[in-house]
Amino acid sequence: MVALPTPFEAYQLDLGRLGVDDDLCAADSMWLLVAHCLSRFANQPETARLDLAGRCAMALQQFAASASDGDGDDSHPLDETALGDLGRLIEALQKYGERSGQEMLARAVLDMSARMSAFGALTLAYTLVGSTREAVRGGPTRMTGLLLAEQARITRLLGQLDEAEGMYAAVRGLAERSGDLELEARSSLGSGVVAQRRGNYPKARECFERGLLAATRLGHRNLEAIAHQGLTITALGAHDYDGALRHGWETLNRVAGDSAREAEAFVNLANASMAAGYPRAALHALLRSLHHSTEHRVVVTALGNAALAAAQCGEVGMVEMLGARLERTMAESELPYENAYASYDYSKALDMIGQSVRADSFRNRVRALAQERSFFELLHCLEADEPTRRTVPPVQRCELEETTQSVVRELETMECDLLV
Repeated sequence: MVALPTPFEAYQLDLGRLGVDDDLCAADSMWLLVAHCLSRFANQPETARLDLAGRCAMALQQFAASASDGDGDDSHPLDETALGDLGRLIEALQKYGERSGQEMLARAVLDMSARMSAFGALTLAYTLVGSTREAVRGGPTRMTGLLLAEQARITRLLGQLDEAEGMYAAVRGLAERSGDLELEARSSLGSGVVAQRRGNYPKARECFERGLLAATRLGHRNLEAIAHQGLTITALGAHDYDGALRHGWETLNRVAGDSAREAEAFVNLANASMAAGYPRAALHALLRSLHHSTEHRVVVTALGNAALAAAQCGEVGMVEMLGARLERTMAESELPYENAYASYDYSKALDMIGQSVRADSFRNRVRALAQERSFFELLHCLEADEPTRRTVPPVQRCELEETTQSVVRELETMECDLLV
C-alpha cells in the first residue's frame, strides 16, 4: 500500500473487506469529511495552507452544528466522543499557524484513528493518518514519529507486514536521531508484533524486551503493558510458563481499570495456567475475563476454554452451565471461526466428563462448519484426536518458580461468579 487511496476509495475498500453494505457507525460521515479536508493539504504550498486550514475548520464547524442540532438526514446522531473529536480538530485547524495547533491536530487524529480501527475502518484510517503526516510535515519529531507508528500499526493490521516493518524501522531511525524514548518503545513493540506474526519468536522476544526497557525508562504504563503482553505470548510459545505467568501478571497490573484489556490479560493468564497444568487457576482467570468483556470474539473463546478447564477440575455442573451460555452466545455472535473452535473445546470437555453422545453431536456440528468454511487445521485436529479422545490423561503439573506459584495461587483463590 504505497499511494494513499482517496477517502471515499478507502471507505469503499473497508466496506468491501468487511462485507458490509451499510455504515460502520454513526461517525462514518464525519470521518470521511475530516479525511477529505486533510487530504487537500498534499501538494499545497506553505503560503496556501493557513487559508486552507481556516476553510476546513469552517466546514467542520458547519458539520458539527448540524450534528449537534440533529437537523441532518443522519438517523444516528454523533455521540459525545465523536463531537469531542470534532471540537478538538476545529480548534487545531484554527490554530494551524502555531506549532501547538499542529501538535493538537496530530493528537486528535491519532485518537480518532484508534476508534476508526476498532470499527474496522482501517484503510480510511490509513489515508487519514497519511494525510495528517503531510499536513503537519516539518513539525516536532515526536509527532512525525507517532503518526508514522500509527500508520505502521494500521498497515500491520491490514496484513502488509513488509511495509509495516519498513515503517517501524523508519520510526526507530527517528528515535535514534532524537533520543525519544516513546518512539523507541513504539518502534520496538511494533516490530515485535510483526516478528510474532511471522512466527519468529526469538526476534519478537528481543523486540519486546527492548520496548519494555524504553517504556519503563519513560514511565509509560500503557506501553509497558503492551510489552509485557507480547512477552507473555512469546514465553508461552517457548513453553516458558514461568515467564508467561510472570509477564501476564505484570500486564494485568498495568491495565487495571480498562475492562477490555483486563479481559484479554486474564485470557492470556488462563492459557499459561492451563499449559502449565493448573486448570483451577485457568478456570478462575477465564471466569474473571467474562466479567470484563461483552465482546463476542472474547466471550465465545473464553467460554469454550473455561468449559475445558472446568472439566479438568471435575466441575460437571459448571461445564453444563458454561455450555448453556456458550450455545446462547454462539447463536448471537455470527463468528464462524470462534464458534467452531469453542464448540470443539466444549466437545472435548464433554468427553472428559463422560458425555460422549453429546460430545459426538458437537463434533459433528464442528466438522460440518469446518468443511463449509475450509477450516483445515480444525478438521485435522478432529481427525488426529479421534482415536484417543475418550481417554482422559491426568493433568501434568509443571514445577514453577516461587514467584509464579504465587501468581497461580492468586488466580486459584480469586472469587469468581459464573455469569449465566
